[in-house]
Amino acid sequence: MSKFGRHLRPLWHLDADGIFLNHGSFGACPIEVLAAQSRWRETMERQPDRFFRHAVSPLNPTNMLRQAADRLAGFMGTAGSRVAFVPNPTEAVNTVLSALTLKSGDEILVLDCVYNAVRLGVEEKCRRSGARMVTVSLPLPLQANDVVGRIADAAGPNTRLAIVDHIASATAIVFPVAEIVKALQARGVKVLIDGAHALGQLDLDLEAIGADWYTATAHKWFYSPKGSAFLWARNPDDVRLRPLSVSHYYDDPFPLCFDYADKCPVWELHRIYSDAPTQAWVQEGCRTAGIGCLDCKKKLTDRVVAEISIIRQRAGQYEEDPALVRKIVAEGCEKARVLARQTLEEVHEAIGMNYR
Repeated sequence: MSKFGRHLRPLWHLDADGIFLNHGSFGACPIEVLAAQSRWRETMERQPDRFFRHAVSPLNPTNMLRQAADRLAGFMGTAGSRVAFVPNPTEAVNTVLSALTLKSGDEILVLDCVYNAVRLGVEEKCRRSGARMVTVSLPLPLQANDVVGRIADAAGPNTRLAIVDHIASATAIVFPVAEIVKALQARGVKVLIDGAHALGQLDLDLEAIGADWYTATAHKWFYSPKGSAFLWARNPDDVRLRPLSVSHYYDDPFPLCFDYADKCPVWELHRIYSDAPTQAWVQEGCRTAGIGCLDCKKKLTDRVVAEISIIRQRAGQYEEDPALVRKIVAEGCEKARVLARQTLEEVHEAIGMNYR
């Protein structure tokens, strides 16, 4: 039997004088895995053109990414042809939201423990489409036989999508997702399972769970490098799933359209800093070769410089008055201590640990 504990610490680059508890947010990657990642990076750099045009090209249906998908699928009771790689579950959720056509009056169902980034994505989809987000309240402590009914009863005739956590991020509650999926699909609701913390912690059988879509990270409890996640589709032809970034092979079928690895990193920054007209200009100019890389980057740097100038202006008073900064930090720390103490007491009470 494997022994766990501090004697395994040398397998990671973790600081010897630290205690690392928050693996769920930013999982530490083992040294051996990082070494394998470096070998792949070196392989790419030795022959970049051959690597992108052959080894990982969507034109090759048995490319390295498809081989990796087949191996990953073996851990999850499914086929690699249903697995697309994405940087994180948030992008997977937004990919599904982007693919759905919603109208005013439609509803998206989420749980009250929904991950904040997912909630923000749903709110933005609702803002643009006129749909409405419905939040299911799940009071603690939960009763297993009550959860399925509460969630299913919250779905109405206008509910088009339900996003359900497999393991809740904040409380680590494991939801009976197979039963929830069955109950919701019986009411005509499509279901996306956010399993960010599930891969590596639970024995997954995606076919048995039966959701329409499932997403999880491999860089948490599966110990893969950062940026390793997947989006699984039960029926890839049901809804046209496409990468959020329009690029080469965009019109290829799922999941090959997600395999194009040479995505421009500048576009990701445009998605953060640039407004909609600028983003449209970049997309059109890049696809038609109407603009060059310097033109594209100039728009971006102008925007970033403009934002930084505002920050510098606001920071002026604090640079001139260090005492004010120390006062703000001290007051903030005290408020944080009080809030943390209150939160801990609430958690203890909710899980029956309110003893002294």
